[in-house]
Amino acid sequence: MKRLFVVLIYFAALQTTFAQTLSTGERKFLIDLLEENSKKFLTKIEQVSDEQWRFKPSSDKWSVGDIAEHITISEGFLFSIAQKLLQSLPDPEKAKNLEGNEQRILAKAMDRTTKAQAPEPIKPQGKFTSKFELIAAFKAAREKTITYIKTTSDPLKNHVAPHPAVGDLTAYQWLVWIVAHANRHDAQLEEVKANRNFPKI
Repeated sequence: MKRLFVVLIYFAALQTTFAQTLSTGERKFLIDLLEENSKKFLTKIEQVSDEQWRFKPSSDKWSVGDIAEHITISEGFLFSIAQKLLQSLPDPEKAKNLEGNEQRILAKAMDRTTKAQAPEPIKPQGKFTSKFELIAAFKAAREKTITYIKTTSDPLKNHVAPHPAVGDLTAYQWLVWIVAHANRHDAQLEEVKANRNFPKI
């Protein structure tokens, strides 16, 4: 009887862990978002000239190159947050209340009425020697993210940590925030390119 009880506990724990891994639909949702964002971002920067790359609307504003660098280095930074979050204690009750918030997170990121300061590690500092080096780095980082989502069995929906702008997020939603964040700055790229003094090709 005792042995049967132990077996039942084991399978109950296994079922709980499995329930916190990504479903096929969740994987597809996030991969589609990442691939769509990649195409959009690369299209915006690949044909930009060197002069356009460096243009700043004002001394305190970011250039196209600055924004592209921020998006690129943020990929690994946000990915690492999701990974570190898996080392924290799970919080199934809080995680359950956050389920299904992904579209709200994407929408919240696009509200640019409130400006935010980037954390020091992901502020642009001219890390890349050229646009082509940055593009290669972005593609490598994004491919790493996509491959992980395709293959992981980590319980991404069971661990929670707060984001300063949108509140509590599960580890899965921190990965969704990679896209939300990139989309936000894609819009910023468009604002720079729409500036009346933006150089013409």
